Amino acid sequence: MSPRALKQAGRERGRRAEHALSLRSFALWVPFLLGLAAYLPTLGHDFVWDDVPFIVANPAARPERLGEALGHGYGWVPAAGDRADESIYFRPVIVVANALQWAIAGGRPWLFHFANALTHGATATLVTTLGLLLGLGSAAALLAGGLFALHPLNSEAVAWISGRTDVSAAFFGLLALVLLAWRQRAGGGAGRAWAAGAALFLALASKESAAIFVPLAAVILWLEWPAQTRSGQAASDRRAPGSAAASRGPAWAALGLAAGLYVILRLAVLKGPGVATSEMLGTFARPAGFGDRLLLGGNLTLLYLGRLLLPVQLNIEPPVDLARPPLAPLGGIAGTALFAALSVLWLVWIVRALQGRPRAGRLGSPAFLTGLGLLLGGLAPVLQWWPIGELYGERFAYLSSAGFLLGCAVLIEPWLSRGWTRAWLLGGILAAGCLVLLQTRLPDWKSEAALFGRAIERSPDSPRVLAAHAEILLRERRLTEAEPLLARAAALAPANAETQARYGSLLVDLGRPQEGVPRLEAAYKQMKPTKTLLLNLGIGYTRMGRYDEAVPLLRRARDLAPGDPAAIEALATGERGRGNFDDADRLYREALALGPGRKSLYLNLFGLHYFDRRDMQEARAWGMRLLEKFPSASEAAQVRTLLEQAGEGG
Repeated sequence: MSPRALKQAGRERGRRAEHALSLRSFALWVPFLLGLAAYLPTLGHDFVWDDVPFIVANPAARPERLGEALGHGYGWVPAAGDRADESIYFRPVIVVANALQWAIAGGRPWLFHFANALTHGATATLVTTLGLLLGLGSAAALLAGGLFALHPLNSEAVAWISGRTDVSAAFFGLLALVLLAWRQRAGGGAGRAWAAGAALFLALASKESAAIFVPLAAVILWLEWPAQTRSGQAASDRRAPGSAAASRGPAWAALGLAAGLYVILRLAVLKGPGVATSEMLGTFARPAGFGDRLLLGGNLTLLYLGRLLLPVQLNIEPPVDLARPPLAPLGGIAGTALFAALSVLWLVWIVRALQGRPRAGRLGSPAFLTGLGLLLGGLAPVLQWWPIGELYGERFAYLSSAGFLLGCAVLIEPWLSRGWTRAWLLGGILAAGCLVLLQTRLPDWKSEAALFGRAIERSPDSPRVLAAHAEILLRERRLTEAEPLLARAAALAPANAETQARYGSLLVDLGRPQEGVPRLEAAYKQMKPTKTLLLNLGIGYTRMGRYDEAVPLLRRARDLAPGDPAAIEALATGERGRGNFDDADRLYREALALGPGRKSLYLNLFGLHYFDRRDMQEARAWGMRLLEKFPSASEAAQVRTLLEQAGEGG
């Protein structure tokens, strides 16, 4: 065949592919609308859980500090030094999205939820599109995308604002695969290749687990599968060797540039590869031995696959037998063996396809191999073979659910292809079941009270849930209600330094420093000294009269957060206890300039001059300021009495 004829044949194949997609465009809109409509109720939901420290209470999550935030890891809090996240997470796409949406919505959560729902709907459309491009019929591809849009296991990733890292990574990663598959099917095109490279970079810059798209993109680019008929059998029209699809140079360059640029930027921003620290490992014990880690990974494999098949009784917490070793050996062995067997089969089938002799039938089809790759690649980073920050999360299965549903659609396509009636019947039944389960799950994410209240019902012995629920009460200054929850969490997780530090801090606030300080001291020896830990331990020492031990810690806390009036006020109190009244006066005034609404500063300045310096003129001035600014304060009557006594004495 002449070069001209080859070129014309390639163009004809491209026109046929694009025409087929246009004829089935309805199948692309259905998953998008299903995904968007299903999550519209979340527009009334609040910021919850990690949304608060990452977005609401983080000055770096504002557009005016966007440039500064992009120079740090995701989770960076200016001058706080409290989060280890910034040393391991490089997610500039999420940093930009959070800052812009905060500015547009004026700090309200509805736009964040709307963006998540939009992205999820678009991702469901990409699942369908990828299935079509890889040879699935319209009914099977629509079933995969539609069920992905409604699958209840995806609710954590979509309904929770902070779950957007998984949604964004899946969207851009699948977009890269779609562009490459479209390029292969339509006969080349440098524009699609470079667009795929850009999408791959954005996926990597959304979440680290998107690295799985690099080998998957290479597989789609490298393999030249024959066109598939509806029955899944290979048609006779293999691409000609000189077709545009065989010209992979621009695509390889685009993918290599995307991966290389990501690695360079990550190393530059994080100042190294980024390694999980003890603070990143959550509240659950991690097995130390390789064999135990394999058992944990096997149990997690069965758990995720089970919840993909039967998404009932979903929970933000893992089962107790995973959270508290020893692990179930039978489940661990079975899960590990299953994952290993599927991985080996996938690799063998890929190698056979590379050698030009792909496995016959549906299990060797492009759609099934891609779906299996997405399933295994999505699970591999979260099976705890290498410890990550969370032991378990429903959102971790977001990408795997796309691969799982693609693979299932390939297997049942012969049954679906016998008539649209069957397809609509099966799709309707499954979609209705998923929708019912999803709508019972979404209210859990409405607020922190709803989320952790429901989680405690399902996991009453989870130290993380108990501590998180106590944190809500602490923000509302309901200390006595939070105390039994934190006490229970500390008893269940005696080796967790963060939980012990929280409980110790609460005991200090409740006026029981003798009980709280030992817990804070133990946490100080185990974890990185953060501003919060230094501050609370210093305050505990101050309340026990151990001022010489308190001041060095409080100085370090002030240095970590030079603009925090609470840290400066605590240091001033420590200096006051040591008799350094001039330093205390200066520090109290410095804190007041930063936090003019802090009642405690007026009380401390009044007390410093009244009791310690015996300067009644200054004491009267500060007392009057206190009464003017806080006339209904509980301390107001006592201050008036002291001022009257000072006047009579004068």
